[in-house]
Amino acid sequence: MAWRCLLCSRFAAFLLASLLTHYNSEHSDKDQKFKIRCGLDDCDKEYSKVNSFTKHVRSSHHRYLLCSSSNDTGGEPSLTSGVPSVTEEDECKVNEGSVHLNEVNTSCMISSSDGCDLVDYCGGGENEKDYDDEDDPVQVIVTKFLYKIKGENRLTGTALQNIGIASRHLLHGILTSVKRKVGIILNNTMTEEEDLQTINNVFDEAAEETNILAFPPNVTRLNDNHACGNVEPVKHVLGKRRKVVKRGNKRKIQEVEDVFFYISVLKTIQLQLCCPKLLQMVLAGPQKSANQLFDFCDGTFFQEHPLFSNDETALALLVYYDDVNFVNPMTNKYHKLSFFYYQLANLHPMFRSKLKSIHLFAVCRTELVSLSQYGFNKILEPFVNEMKILGCDRGFTFTLPSGCINLRGGILAFLADTPASQKAGGFKEGVGGAKRKCRHCMATFEDMQTCFEEDQFELRNLDDHHYYLAKLEGASSENLRAFYSKCYGINTRTVLLESPYFDPCEQLIQDVMHVFLEGVLGYEIRFLLKYYLRDINAFTLDSLNSKIQGFSYGYSSSKDKPAVLLVKDLEKGSSTNLGQSASQMWLLCSILPLILADIVDITTDKWRCFIGLIEIMSICFSHKISEASVVYLHKAIKDHLILFKRLYGHLGNITPKQHYLVHLPSLILKFGPLVRSWCMRFEAKHAYFKDQAKIIQNFKNLPLSLSKRYQSSVQADYVMLGRDDPGPLFKDEVKFGNSKELQGSDCQDAMSDIKRFYDLGINWDLTKVYSVDSVCIHGTLYKPDQHSFLIFGKRNALPDFGRIRKIWFVGHCNIFFALQVVTNSGYMDSINAFVIEEEELPQGYEVIKHSELESPFVYHSYKFQDKNCIVLKENPFS
Repeated sequence: MAWRCLLCSRFAAFLLASLLTHYNSEHSDKDQKFKIRCGLDDCDKEYSKVNSFTKHVRSSHHRYLLCSSSNDTGGEPSLTSGVPSVTEEDECKVNEGSVHLNEVNTSCMISSSDGCDLVDYCGGGENEKDYDDEDDPVQVIVTKFLYKIKGENRLTGTALQNIGIASRHLLHGILTSVKRKVGIILNNTMTEEEDLQTINNVFDEAAEETNILAFPPNVTRLNDNHACGNVEPVKHVLGKRRKVVKRGNKRKIQEVEDVFFYISVLKTIQLQLCCPKLLQMVLAGPQKSANQLFDFCDGTFFQEHPLFSNDETALALLVYYDDVNFVNPMTNKYHKLSFFYYQLANLHPMFRSKLKSIHLFAVCRTELVSLSQYGFNKILEPFVNEMKILGCDRGFTFTLPSGCINLRGGILAFLADTPASQKAGGFKEGVGGAKRKCRHCMATFEDMQTCFEEDQFELRNLDDHHYYLAKLEGASSENLRAFYSKCYGINTRTVLLESPYFDPCEQLIQDVMHVFLEGVLGYEIRFLLKYYLRDINAFTLDSLNSKIQGFSYGYSSSKDKPAVLLVKDLEKGSSTNLGQSASQMWLLCSILPLILADIVDITTDKWRCFIGLIEIMSICFSHKISEASVVYLHKAIKDHLILFKRLYGHLGNITPKQHYLVHLPSLILKFGPLVRSWCMRFEAKHAYFKDQAKIIQNFKNLPLSLSKRYQSSVQADYVMLGRDDPGPLFKDEVKFGNSKELQGSDCQDAMSDIKRFYDLGINWDLTKVYSVDSVCIHGTLYKPDQHSFLIFGKRNALPDFGRIRKIWFVGHCNIFFALQVVTNSGYMDSINAFVIEEEELPQGYEVIKHSELESPFVYHSYKFQDKNCIVLKENPFS
């Protein structure tokens, strides 16, 4: 079977793509009389330029590019020709080729102006096998390769074609080199000439098959019979309304649809489970910690849950909701969209920190969520319906490349900021003006000002919640309904109650990022700074800003350098976080004690109140927490709120977010460390959609554009190019800086240092050791620096610090850090920092693998009263 060029008489190819390559190289614009009429699928279009014709075939008849017989396409091309039929002379030319006319069951002829047939598309005979992936894997691999690089790197068609052409040249070069080496070996072994020719033909066919790379198909979606299927956004119509629209210089009333776009969660999970390593992690079940709270599975809620405690393979979903503003740069018009994400809590926390573990499942205009006729419940209906299927006794059947598997699952937690969480649970959204300000208890404003322990409040529970809803829905009048709504702090019944095992009184977890970094910290620091600036005139705002901006931040913290504090930031009613982002606020509260301790009295109650809040936050931000630390946290929160009320009660009240602190200890016991459920990574996911909005610059139907673009990239992520493809979550995210191979004594010294700590079991004489000036691992940058430290262990409950001196990479083994050990002199609670000193006697390097570090974070030392101090953002004693 072959595609034959009769202009050359002798050229034939197995693939139409190869023939088009031949046209471009041999019969391009130099053939003045060149005229082609396409006969594929009865197409009668004519072209006088090869480039135009190839573009037409790629866009309209792409299925023929990937096949070498008509059987491959599932249909037969037509026998259309606008010129006289093939002459006897032409038949002789065809018969001289490798395919005879008596073997042909189908042909497609593309004719030239002089009447000769340029191409014969020849199919196989009756005994020819149908095409499948095993018979011709190169074409499948090429399609997956093009789809993957296009989706992952957001490439244009032109860029994709350039990559395809370059890849073809690369593969041709490799095949030619391998063919030459194989030929030399076979010649030396006295192989028969006939066998040599057969092997040469195999290499030639392989090189020819890769020619399709020069004509990349329009890979906008995978084949429908792809193992994991296609997952596309589905439009859901909520209703219709009339809207005044502008058409030219006229305004018209037009009926428009109110829609949202939903991406099936079950199908997306099925796509994820096609990754063998992810499936293995789900089937392995939760990895519980023995002595500390490390993840959700260590909490009492997970261990007592009717589904998760009895089915170790159950899928635990974290659901997130938030509103995001987009600005059209052409009109400066705001477009506010609501995004709904989910994440599998079955993944190890290290992999959950990657943005690609977070998936979009619904998006719409925010006004639709707020409208009374639609609302939050309508948007989440498809999601809840899928959760009913997943949570039933049989679960959902996921079809994977390795077979089918039934898994159950449900919602583990719903995450959002305070207004969004209140809306999701059907509670009062504006907690500031509500009588019942908390979704965990029945606290009123008066209760919050005097009670600072959770036991002093009446906690909400599911049975009482159903009773309140029954009273609300059974009210005989609107006034009575409004009374019940105010009395119980409930607006409506949330559709999430229909999801199996969901309890809105427990599973709407407080987000420590919003509670601390965008709430309590800014509120209390404002009172502290106003006291120093206005009451005792300890310093000026300009001098404070000068110290903040001139502070020697480490390289890993410089990107989060706090913004300048303005006078209006200190006023009541201003921004809750002093004009800082969450990460800036986190860094500001870490270095503020070092800045202020030199110029204010650090023995006062006001300073103790400030440091106490930082201590509480550091415990809540810890990745590992002992039960003893939770008991201490309970007391620390009570003491802090009492002290704050005594110091600043005449200036301000205990706010709802300060009240939420009393619930944090019990939430930690139920769900594990609260950094596992904070919204920091979910909000970072918004950056992808904001970048895409800037690229496409089409705000006409932004929800559709963003959801389609995103889902295309997800599909590309989970295209596996081979069995050794680990998938998007498990790729080694390591980026090296400048490196050099160590030679001579430098190499021997490095090997000697490594051997003192590790027996790698390798032949060092054959192993290369490289020194690198920096390495970025899973987003954390490491580089040798006088003020950069790592924690490599603990001694007497204090962390051991080591200055990063050298970074070595030993081939196929690991990344090693050579650390200069310093002495930890103790913890100064007045500034929330450890004091370090240089060792009295010189010592050798402490060598440690990256994978064995006590903490993966880089810590920087700062000067304080001629001492070197290190500030930890999470409590080291928890």
